[in-house]
Amino acid sequence: MSTITPFQISPSTHSSFQPSFQPSLLHFKSTRTPTKLFGKSIVSGGSTTSTDTDSVERDHMGMLKTSSPQSSPSSSADTPTDDEMIRVRFINIPPPKGSLAPPDEVLVLAKKGDNLLRLGDSNGVKVPRACRTGLCGTCTATLTDPTWPGDEASPPGFQTIRCCNAGAMLPSGADEMVVDLMPGGPDGETVNPMKRFDDGWETSYVSDYQREERENRGVEEGGGKVVRDKGQESVPKDFNVAPWDKIW
Repeated sequence: MSTITPFQISPSTHSSFQPSFQPSLLHFKSTRTPTKLFGKSIVSGGSTTSTDTDSVERDHMGMLKTSSPQSSPSSSADTPTDDEMIRVRFINIPPPKGSLAPPDEVLVLAKKGDNLLRLGDSNGVKVPRACRTGLCGTCTATLTDPTWPGDEASPPGFQTIRCCNAGAMLPSGADEMVVDLMPGGPDGETVNPMKRFDDGWETSYVSDYQREERENRGVEEGGGKVVRDKGQESVPKDFNVAPWDKIW
């Protein structure tokens, strides 16, 4: 019976021995291949590291964009220059409820097109507001505009605006934009834009089923406006439903 001697490797030969099935790391290649973006070499594969001195970042749409780290914020196109800034002067500022009297006027520098309502909020000028859509007229103000010809509501040179949808602009022939928040002044007549809703016109409308109920009780309509005349072959109690099924 033959004896099998185990294979042994001496320390001197261990360092030079390499099994044939062991892969060599020298044969592996990276799957991250360099690509070109606007003439700049960028490593793909999820990395945003550039091979040159420029850094790579993404915009709001997720697209890659290049920017030089040496560029300062003052050189950005989004930063307006001194020539693009507009002086906006708020005068006759109404005092907020339960607070001290505000200053007579506030002068701020604004970028062209900045919303006057937001501009006032960011500089301590609380412009009265309600709907913020330009319909209610609570934020009505007067703009000093030398080119304004005038109309029934405002004299020449003073244009009526809504601060909620008006932007900072420099009128022709003016050095600054002057916004008067209380054209009548502190002692002038207080303008109430919501006064036009005080005549009760919303409550004067009478619907069909209300008109019929009033007629059954012998009550006059009281100026109610009838917009349609629908013939009724049945009454709500026949179907055990509420009166609003008669509205169509």
